[in-house]
Amino acid sequence: PLRPGSTEISRTSAARNYLFIQSLRDIFGPNCSFFEHLPLMDQIVDSVFSYSNLLFSAYLVIFGILLALVEIEIEGEHGWGVKVPTWRKFNVFSRLFLGGRPATGYHMYMMATIVLNCCTVALLFGAFVDRTTLNSSPYLFALRWLLTGLSCFLILGVFWDYWWFVLNPAYGWRGHRRQRVPWHPRWYGDWVNLDHALGLAALLLLCIGSHWLLGELYRRWLVCQCVAFVCATLLLIAVAPLYHRWRTA
Repeated sequence: PLRPGSTEISRTSAARNYLFIQSLRDIFGPNCSFFEHLPLMDQIVDSVFSYSNLLFSAYLVIFGILLALVEIEIEGEHGWGVKVPTWRKFNVFSRLFLGGRPATGYHMYMMATIVLNCCTVALLFGAFVDRTTLNSSPYLFALRWLLTGLSCFLILGVFWDYWWFVLNPAYGWRGHRRQRVPWHPRWYGDWVNLDHALGLAALLLLCIGSHWLLGELYRRWLVCQCVAFVCATLLLIAVAPLYHRWRTA
């Protein structure tokens, strides 16, 4: 467990914490119990938002943004590849996993590319930060690799699809609603897309169980991914109007 004074905290970080806490104690008084938790808070930040976690998070965020932009250029305002010249099939897979929408060649090949990329990122992350498991237990490493790749796909699948609306000049974040998005048939009310909600629920369950399934390193990595994608979403919502004006000028 994370404890104040753990060896994971660097000397520089510990010195910074000490000076910062002492400064606050001088201002607010020595009896404020809040300051007792600051070293632990800083340790959590240092362990979750490490350089390796931030590096892989930044890569996935940039990859997701580029996917959304590429799809906007291909599909325009017509979602689910309605105007794209590709094959379409209604089958058991489309009914179970696509909410009754047709399975299209465009989306199947796109998803295959994303899955391959997610598995590669998960493999690189595991080889980079979990060499001990790789050398001592290849089967456990393979399980962690598959679950980490699944978490990457869930994060990208939910946020990349939502970013398509945010960055699309025909929609924006306000256009993501039942009346304007007929290719998403499952909604709760006018604003809650149940496909996205189910993806987020699965991601939440994976976050909860990741400590036992994946280990502490992967749990921190998954938490960092979620925080990075939420922050990127808020940033994209803020800057999307500028992009819309530039693109339609």
